Amino acid sequence: MKIHKFLFTFFTLIFCILGFSNYVNAENNNANIPFNMNAIHPSNQINKSTSYIDALYKPGETQQLQVKVRNSSSATQHFIVSINDATTSNGLAIDYTKSKQKLIGSPKISELIDGNANQAITMPGKSSKVVTFDLSMPKETFKGIIMGGISVYKDDRYYQQSNNDNKGVSINNKFVYSTAVLLRNQTGNVFPDLKMVDAKQAPANDAPAIVTTLKNDQRNFISGVKTTSTIKDSDGKKVAESSTSLGQIAPISQFDLSTPLKETLSPGDYTLDGNASASDGQKWDWHKSIHITQQNFDNTQKNIVTNKKPFPWAMVIIISLIAIILILIGLLIYLLLKRRNKDNKEYK
Repeated sequence: MKIHKFLFTFFTLIFCILGFSNYVNAENNNANIPFNMNAIHPSNQINKSTSYIDALYKPGETQQLQVKVRNSSSATQHFIVSINDATTSNGLAIDYTKSKQKLIGSPKISELIDGNANQAITMPGKSSKVVTFDLSMPKETFKGIIMGGISVYKDDRYYQQSNNDNKGVSINNKFVYSTAVLLRNQTGNVFPDLKMVDAKQAPANDAPAIVTTLKNDQRNFISGVKTTSTIKDSDGKKVAESSTSLGQIAPISQFDLSTPLKETLSPGDYTLDGNASASDGQKWDWHKSIHITQQNFDNTQKNIVTNKKPFPWAMVIIISLIAIILILIGLLIYLLLKRRNKDNKEYK
């Protein structure tokens, strides 16, 4: 009878361990995002069927930009609602959050906001709130668009402490809702343009790369961007290539496009050939001769992480589960043998 109880306990424990592992994975893959945001179209909205703000203003006009934030949870929540310039990330995406990426012209939307561009709000559960930003358009006319975005996210000041109090390991994802803001003072668009600023060998994501700096110096965004880059040595041999797709580029923005390298390129002469195309059929090409010095090689090599690999958490968990199972099996065998020896002694 004791052996039967042990077997029942043994297999129950195994199923509990495996079930807990599946539960953790399910929790990590189903994050709850208890808030959202919608743009409120102003009276001078150009196209009311869009979900973002796209408005035509007169030079020097003042007006308000508004969004409605909803707290869909039952608990009180704290948010930051901010308005920022639209920039281009190095991953070829338009970024509406506060960024270190460079804009190469004025006016910018950050220069037109009167008052606080970052508003902290507290919202009771199951409530909504209209957040307003005051805007003053440039007195001078301009062609094209001024582009920015309004974003909402949880205020870390109210949630960081509870995370620090947790002595266990926690992974916190920051969820951001954003909506685009396009400002114009005349109808019609300008054509965007993509130009190469520079290209050089440098670390990118802790690995060696040829980093090409590009800029769109016109007041219009580029969508559906595809790029290809090819690096060749002085003998014309291809040493690296890369491609991207489904990119977006903000107006008057500058950014970096990286071509990863298997290893740091040795001193010498190389060439870069790149091209890009947009969903509307526009195309751009660039070419650059790159001379890599010993100093560039040394600096790049010093600032990369060789053989960088992510920590194998999944493998650690699997090995730990196998070890636990083997220990339990060993314990079961030991108890069975002990029970058999006891029975043999009793029959003698």
